[in-house]
Amino acid sequence: MKKNFKIGIFTSSFLPAEGGAEIGLHNLANSFIKQNLDVTVITSYRHYLSLKKKHIELPYKVISFPPKVFHLLSKFNTIGYLYLSLFFEYLRRKKNFDIWHISFAYPLGVNAIKYCIKKKIPHVMMCHGEDIQINKCINYGIRRDNKINKIIKFWLPKADMLIANSESIIAEYNKIKVKKIELIPFGIDLKRVNNYSVKKKIREHFSIPDKGIVFLCLGRYHPKKNFETVIDSFKKINLSRKGIHLIIAGNGVNILKNKILKINRIHLYEPNNVEKLNYPSSEIYDLYSACDIFIMPSIIETQGLVTIEAASFGLPIIISKVPGNKDIFKENQCLYYDGSSKQLIERIFFILENKKKIISLKRYSKFVAKKYDSRLMSKKYLNLFYKLKLLKNIK
Repeated sequence: MKKNFKIGIFTSSFLPAEGGAEIGLHNLANSFIKQNLDVTVITSYRHYLSLKKKHIELPYKVISFPPKVFHLLSKFNTIGYLYLSLFFEYLRRKKNFDIWHISFAYPLGVNAIKYCIKKKIPHVMMCHGEDIQINKCINYGIRRDNKINKIIKFWLPKADMLIANSESIIAEYNKIKVKKIELIPFGIDLKRVNNYSVKKKIREHFSIPDKGIVFLCLGRYHPKKNFETVIDSFKKINLSRKGIHLIIAGNGVNILKNKILKINRIHLYEPNNVEKLNYPSSEIYDLYSACDIFIMPSIIETQGLVTIEAASFGLPIIISKVPGNKDIFKENQCLYYDGSSKQLIERIFFILENKKKIISLKRYSKFVAKKYDSRLMSKKYLNLFYKLKLLKNIK
C-alpha cells in the first residue's frame, strides 16, 4: 500500500468532545494510520485548542481551521466562504490530500463540497445526525430552518459520494434525492476491547455489591437521549427487591440530579478521565465492564456507537426501536421496546426473570459487535476509494 497516500478528515467538531461522531472519526483516522496511510484531521480552532490545553496526543496530525470561520459562514456566508477558500487553497497546495473526507453538512460540508467541485478534488461527505435528521417533537435538526434546508438539499447531491453510517441515514439522503450513497458504519477498536483488563472501580465508587444487577445508560446529555424516561421507569420499580442499580453516565448528566432525589440506587456519573491516546477513555470501558445490562433509550440516533461498544463487552441490550437504533440488531438479538416507560419496565422484568435469555443476548451482542470492527470499516473505505478511482499505484 502506498504509504504516502494522504487523507484529510475535515470536521467542525472533534475530540476532546466525546460524542459518537467525534469518537467514530477518531477510530476511522486511527484505523487508517494502522494501514500506513497519511492522515490529517482538520477541526475547529476551539477543539484544536482544547486538545493542546489538555496535552492530548493522538497518533495522527491535527490542525485547525482559522478562528471564527464557522461563525462567519453561518452569519455572512459569502465572506465566510472566501475566507474558508483561502484556507482550503493553502491546504490544497501544502498538503495535497488525495481525498477529502468531510463531516457535518452545514456550514462546513456544503462549502467544502462547493470548493472541491470547483477544484476537482475527490471527496466524500458524511452527515452525523442533526445536520440531516429531523424530529420536530424535540426541536431536533438544523434542516427545520428552511434556508439551511434548501442549501443542504442543493449541495449534498452534488458530492462525489455520501457516506451513511446506518440505513436510517440512507433513508434521509434519499429524501433529498442523493443518488451516490455508500453504507459504511462507524467502527470500534475490537482489538483494544479484547485486550482490556476488567476493573471494578465503578462499583466500588457507588458501593454496589458484586451481586447487584447494574443497568447502564451512556451518552452526553441531550433531549434526544431520553434519559428521563429511564429514570421514570426505574422509579416505578422496587429496586431494593431485586438489588437493581441504574447508572446514567456521560457529559452533562448531572443536570438530572433533581429527578433522582431520594433514590439511592440510581446513580449519575460524569467521566472525567482524560487520556493522551485512548478514546473512548479506559474510564468508559470500566463502566461497560462494571455493568450487566445496557439500555439505549434514544428518541433518534444516526447509529448509536455506544450501543455497539456496550455489545462488544457482551452486555445484553435493551433498545428503543427508532431510527439509528433499529439498524444495529435483528429482532432476536436484543430487546426492542417502543420508547414508553411502560414497555421499558416490561423488558426490564423480562430480562431479570429469564437467565437463559440473558445468556443468549450476551452471545448475540458479541456476534453483532464483531461486524463493526474498525479494521473492517476502514477496508470498506479503501474499497470506496478504489471505486472512485482515488487510489492509484496500489497493488
